[in-house]
Amino acid sequence: MNGRRLHREFLDLAAARLDEPLAAADQQRLEAHMATCGACREQVAGYESDRAALRGLREPAPPRDLWARTSAALDREQAQPVERRSRLGGGRVMRSGPPGGRTVRGAFAAALAMLVIVAVVGSGFLPGFPGPFGGSRGVAEATPFEVEPRILAYFSTRDGEVGVYMGRIARVCPEAAAANCPTIEADVRKVASFTNDFVPQRLAVSPDGRTGAVVGTSPRGGAVYALQFPDLALETPEPTGTPSTSPTSDLTPTGSSEPPVEDTPSPLVPPTAGAGVEPLAIIEHVIVVGETPAYSADGTMLAFSAMPADGSSGPDIYLWRSGSEVAVPVTSDHGSIFASWAGGAIVGSRGVVTADGTPDAARPSSFLLDPATLEVRVLARSAWRPVVDPTGRFVIYWDGTLEADADGLTWRERRGGLYLAAWQLFDPAAAEPAPGPTAEPAPTGDPSPGAEPSETAGPTDGSGATPEPTVGVSTEPPTEATPEPPAEPTDSATQPPAPSEPGKPQKLEPERDYLDDPILSWEIRWSPDGEWFGAWIGDRRAGEPPSPGEERGALTVGAVDRETGRVDRDRIQLDRAPAGRGFALGDHRIAWVTLPEPGGSSEVRLLVWTDDGRNRGVIRSTPGGGSDTLPAL
Repeated sequence: MNGRRLHREFLDLAAARLDEPLAAADQQRLEAHMATCGACREQVAGYESDRAALRGLREPAPPRDLWARTSAALDREQAQPVERRSRLGGGRVMRSGPPGGRTVRGAFAAALAMLVIVAVVGSGFLPGFPGPFGGSRGVAEATPFEVEPRILAYFSTRDGEVGVYMGRIARVCPEAAAANCPTIEADVRKVASFTNDFVPQRLAVSPDGRTGAVVGTSPRGGAVYALQFPDLALETPEPTGTPSTSPTSDLTPTGSSEPPVEDTPSPLVPPTAGAGVEPLAIIEHVIVVGETPAYSADGTMLAFSAMPADGSSGPDIYLWRSGSEVAVPVTSDHGSIFASWAGGAIVGSRGVVTADGTPDAARPSSFLLDPATLEVRVLARSAWRPVVDPTGRFVIYWDGTLEADADGLTWRERRGGLYLAAWQLFDPAAAEPAPGPTAEPAPTGDPSPGAEPSETAGPTDGSGATPEPTVGVSTEPPTEATPEPPAEPTDSATQPPAPSEPGKPQKLEPERDYLDDPILSWEIRWSPDGEWFGAWIGDRRAGEPPSPGEERGALTVGAVDRETGRVDRDRIQLDRAPAGRGFALGDHRIAWVTLPEPGGSSEVRLLVWTDDGRNRGVIRSTPGGGSDTLPAL
């Protein structure tokens, strides 16, 4: 018996040696025994032969949709409701399961989850676990699954140069396996390069993916560039309820109705040779303010606001038409900023000095501007930078009091916050989606009473004459209409309306006191179908100066209940995720940039979800590879 026990001990040592080296003393004992025991030598030879045969077998791969189907099954079989708090929209976010506690089906779901774990571990897909046939330890890539292909663009410095990268993203990985997913770089390529002293600030892509706009600055000044991507164009279906304009695929110049410009600006930052797409400077020597430049629904017009870099006057709204070489001003009051599009009309904002005439305090006033006639109509309610959803039903805007910025030419938020409301409350004519723009507009009207449009309201070449600067900001709105005051005094309008008032203004963050904790830095985006919205809110607090560099904040993605006009708290996709400024919202997907690491690197992430929001997939750029910023969809 003692001999059999000794043989078993040596056979166990021989088996263990197949997986990892033995201790020196055990190795010496095993070798000494094997030299004198033929039976053990024969048994160990069989171990090694079996191991070699098993390792020669092909490792099975789990189905590509294994986790997605399992996750959906687990969600359906949850036996107890799970609650979490969401600051956006207030209240609880719940995922409900069958009443009465756990059921037999719940036990089945747990067993199914265990089978998935066994399959994934057995296939070597988890770190630290070898495969069943002695495969190598380590981390295997997650299995991506296909999604509707859509264009993604972003800036990156990962190759040592400042460049725009672009491609169609048609695959993502299950959210739980995002860290091991193939990265975005496999699906994109560089389409334009800028010199290394160029600092990108904004990026926009047209609805059809054929053109893009870049805002940036360098030691030679700030500029807005137009890019074209004919080989990456992707036709996108028009969302339900969008104003009746269809994307055009022909971007050949058709004869612009803009007045001729004598001196065509040359690019301040020429592209690197071989970069692919040559940027066209459509305006130079400016500082872009207000919202990120945005395209009209049909992709033929780009609107933005800018002011001369030399500070000789305040901002005006500019319009660039596809095929034109320069952008032209459509306001001339030197106090207007671009906010969004509402159908075929431009939405702009101005600050109106308060009744007591205090030069450094103002209330917001917004207006609609027809790009064909330059006719202006003031909105019925106070709003700052209102962002209208593409269907024309809802709007998210800032309301409160403004203060003069340090330059004395622009306004910034002082005390107030973000609200969601029905757009018809601001534009009573918006009962139906607004029609698209006129096919061949001609700028012949007045942007405001008594003020003719002026090509020199903002320089395009740095040498144009500009009006003498005035004290404070030019804020006189058109006089043909007077906006109604807010429903409640601005400084006391901190309580959300009752739930029985669908479409009435409601605070986007009901639990936040906009008086003591105002929202001072923010961005809003809508999905093309107007169902989802994204809200980035900066971390800056009252009394803190605006950050000159990278802004930090939190990003939330939610949905609006189309019947009640209120935030649907059951469909929050991101809840205050840390993010840098600059994100893009598309069709059931959002792209954003992570906060920079200590070394300055950041990454772009893309989240895609299904209609019900339960099945989600993620893909990201390579961590630590450079500074990836300003995604656009």
